[in-house]
Amino acid sequence: MNMIRRKLTALILVLCTVFSLCAVVLPADVLADNIITKTVNIAIANKNERGPGYDWANRYDVLTLDNLHIDTTDPYGLRLPDNCTVVLKGDNTIKAAKYGLACSGTVVFKGSGTLTIEAGDVGIYLVSQDSTHKIRLIDGKYTIKAGTYGVYSEYADFSFVGETMDIEVTGENSAAILGRRVNLMGGTFTANSSVESTHELAVEGANLDITSDRPAFSAKILSIKDVAMTSGGASVEEYN
Repeated sequence: MNMIRRKLTALILVLCTVFSLCAVVLPADVLADNIITKTVNIAIANKNERGPGYDWANRYDVLTLDNLHIDTTDPYGLRLPDNCTVVLKGDNTIKAAKYGLACSGTVVFKGSGTLTIEAGDVGIYLVSQDSTHKIRLIDGKYTIKAGTYGVYSEYADFSFVGETMDIEVTGENSAAILGRRVNLMGGTFTANSSVESTHELAVEGANLDITSDRPAFSAKILSIKDVAMTSGGASVEEYN
C-alpha cells in the first residue's frame, strides 16, 4: 500500500511539473486578453515577425492584421516600412497617444476587414518626405478618431478607393485629411471636417457626407467628377 502511495505521489509531482512548463507566459507588453500595450514597429523589421493579431512576412513585405488590438500610451501605435502591403482580416483596433498608424513610404491596404484608429494627434501619419511615395486604401472599412488630423501627409500621395472611411476629428482647427495630393476615388467617405490639399485634390465616383464650418474641399488644383453631394439638407446636382 505504501509503495502504491509513493508511486501516486511521484506521478502527481511529475504531472504538476509538466503543467507548469506548459503554462503560457505572456510578454510584459501583451495583456491576458491579447491587447498589445507597446508600439508594434514593423518599420525596422528584417525578419518574419508575429504577435497577437499580426503576422509580418518579411520576404514578401506583407503584414496581415487579423483581430489586432493595440492600446498604448506610446506616441505610435503601429509603424510600417516603405513598399509593403497590409491585408486586413477581422476587426482591428489601434489606440495611441499621438499617431495611430505611421507609414514610412509606399503602402497598399487591402482585404475585407476593418481598422479602427484612435489617436491623440493624427490617425494615419504619412511620415515619408518623398513625393513619389503613395498610400492606397484599396479595400476595407476604416474608422478614425483623432485630435488634429484623420490623415496627414506633407509629401506622399494619399488615395482612398473603398469600401468605407469615417473620420472624426476633435480639434478646433483640425481637418479630416490634410495632404499634398489627395484622391477620393470611390466608396463611401464620411467626415466631420474638411478635406484639404496643399497641391492637388481629386474626387471622383465617391459617396460623400462631409460636415464642416469651412469649405468641404480646399486645394490649389481641385477636380470633382461624378459625385453626388448634399449641402444644407438639399441635394446638389452632379458635379463635373
